[in-house]
Amino acid sequence: MLFGPAIVKKGLILGGKLVGGVFFPKILRPPDPAPLSLRLSVIYFWVAVLPTVIFAEPFGVLSWIVGGPATVLFLWAVWDCVQWHRRVKAAREKIGVKSVVGEGEGKGASKVDGIEIREGTEADREGLLSIWLRSVRETHDFLSEADIEELMPEVFACFLGELELWVAEEEGGGVMGFMGLNGNSLDALFLDPKYFRKGVGRAMVERARAMKGRLKVDVNEGNEGARLFYEAVGFEICGRSEVDGQGRAFPLLHMREVCEGDEGSG
Repeated sequence: MLFGPAIVKKGLILGGKLVGGVFFPKILRPPDPAPLSLRLSVIYFWVAVLPTVIFAEPFGVLSWIVGGPATVLFLWAVWDCVQWHRRVKAAREKIGVKSVVGEGEGKGASKVDGIEIREGTEADREGLLSIWLRSVRETHDFLSEADIEELMPEVFACFLGELELWVAEEEGGGVMGFMGLNGNSLDALFLDPKYFRKGVGRAMVERARAMKGRLKVDVNEGNEGARLFYEAVGFEICGRSEVDGQGRAFPLLHMREVCEGDEGSG
């Protein structure tokens, strides 16, 4: 057989490095989470291409038949990765983003209820985008998958680049969620769904309050769970907008922290 075990193993290692973006130019490196085209390419490789190469004649008719769709999927995945990075770049240029990750007023990490909350770094960004995606799919029922896909480059560029970023970690080092601050405005707070209702969100709000004082936050009207959470940690509704900050038809509730002596929303 043309491809012995050693050659196949080296090929798999090289393929894994390529998929991981080790040898890819930055613009071709796959985002996290990977686009559908890349996931389909990997699945097709394992269920069709690799068995054909191992058990059939490598350059026979069957290999050519299997190789055609593999080539199409691969080119589709490369195209998706290129377009992703172009959309992120365009989003950054549109809003004039310069990364301020790790440049907040708060200094160093702290622990609240055993949860370590530290300043975010550039290395965190793509992993946090994956957390954002899982969290939004779990909580934002009013968004379609197309809406979420459209928002992802903007989130990557803005939430994870423009805001003062703080990351919550458990003791083993696993990332639980993150928040983005703009002065005393809590512009982003997203948790990995497996850490919902475990005190992580409350701990992050307390950390933000300790750094910035009285906080304010905008919540999507369709996200009832978020509204109830913020009311539980001391916020009240003080206004409403018909559209979100980008002019999309997703109404926002404006909330602020209630302090002793307040007489209502006002």
